[in-house]
Amino acid sequence: MHSHTLPRTKLCLSALLLLVLTGILSLNAQAQRAINDADRVTLHGNTHALARAEFDRGSAPASMPMKSMIMLLSVRPDAQTQLDQLLAEQQDPKSPNYHKWLTPAEFGLRFGPTDQDIADATNWLRRFGFKIEEVGSGRLWINFSGDVQKVERAFQTNIRMFEVNGKMHHANAVDPSIPRALTGLVKGIVSMNNFEKHPNSTATQLPPDFNNGVGGQHFLAPGDFSIIYNVFPLYNQAPAIDGTGQAIAIVGRTDINLADVQYFRSFFGLPPNDPVFIHNGADPGNLGGNEETEADLDVEWAGAIAKKATVFFVISQTTSTDGVDLSAQYIVNNNVAPVMSTSFGQCEFNLPASENAFWNSLWTQAATQGITAFVSAGDSGAAGCDLSGAASGTQQGINGVASTPNNIAVGGTQFNEGTVNFWNASNKLID
Repeated sequence: MHSHTLPRTKLCLSALLLLVLTGILSLNAQAQRAINDADRVTLHGNTHALARAEFDRGSAPASMPMKSMIMLLSVRPDAQTQLDQLLAEQQDPKSPNYHKWLTPAEFGLRFGPTDQDIADATNWLRRFGFKIEEVGSGRLWINFSGDVQKVERAFQTNIRMFEVNGKMHHANAVDPSIPRALTGLVKGIVSMNNFEKHPNSTATQLPPDFNNGVGGQHFLAPGDFSIIYNVFPLYNQAPAIDGTGQAIAIVGRTDINLADVQYFRSFFGLPPNDPVFIHNGADPGNLGGNEETEADLDVEWAGAIAKKATVFFVISQTTSTDGVDLSAQYIVNNNVAPVMSTSFGQCEFNLPASENAFWNSLWTQAATQGITAFVSAGDSGAAGCDLSGAASGTQQGINGVASTPNNIAVGGTQFNEGTVNFWNASNKLID
């Protein structure tokens, strides 16, 4: 009796297990998108404003590398309301979620696309031969690399060379497209070009004797700033608020000379406190000029006011994505510091819709992580579509990087010495 019953039991259990496994496989198959490359939609607003016919110099070489492009993904449709609610609660002292910050991974699990969504997007990219560089911990972007031929075939666009202000750039000439099955998941392709945002400062590097003034001009020193903005009481209180135990991340795309920062701090009597250099990918080297000036100013002055804070300088080379975007992305994705500063910009009008969406998405995630994102509004004032050094503006515009609900836009400061006397006539230092 028992010898016949046991095999039947095993047979029934095996059949049941087979049915369960078949059901699971069937469900997984249904969860995967059926991607038909012939059924496509255009990603409107994914072409740079300077990719214009008058600058066109012909097709880009088919084998030209296009590195670190960003595919921007959407928050899960059922999670957007929850995300908005969390952002409000994190800033409400009466809420149990007040200042309860998320990690990048926690953000991704709560609000990002599902594992299957990520697999659908990455598998589609791999099908066209792209290399997946990284998937954001917050699940809102995929960095991928390939070449011109792969980009043109996958996104049915045309990569061309454009000469602007004597410099050659590559960019897609028409908006890319993706399979209809990926819409709703893919928000856009942030960048298929190497057009860069401009540094937002009009300052120049100061000569070694700037303490004595040059040509009747005065230069602002850390001590001057501390008096004008009444920072000294913070330094002198107990415990002092001087950056101790804090960290600041600076967005950069060029190397700088550490000796310049050390000289700045030594000259003004600041305590030794070298910045920490973080190279995100290939080292771009020292680009000099306005790039180095902007980076020096950002690193030196962040450490001049918060003089005991750790300053992390994150450096990313511009590829087929601006190094500014890649550095900011790295800081948020790795939770580098609770405060970050970005001193680059381009007016909203000139940024593709996909890039405006990228900054809105990035600063939103940063806010949930407790990162305060400061962005320079630019020295062009209301003429944000023009360079800071332009003699006059051509149109009104604001810095798109600084225009989201979840960053702090910081305007420039100018002291009018004709109406207010800040300076001591004998030594040209502040009174």
